[in-house]
Amino acid sequence: PLHPGGDDPVPPGPFDTREH
Repeated sequence: PLHPGGDDPVPPGPFDTREH
């Protein structure tokens, strides 16, 4: 889920990568 854009298909959890 750590990829450019932050469009990870996983729901926000302990590792909310969408903040990047």
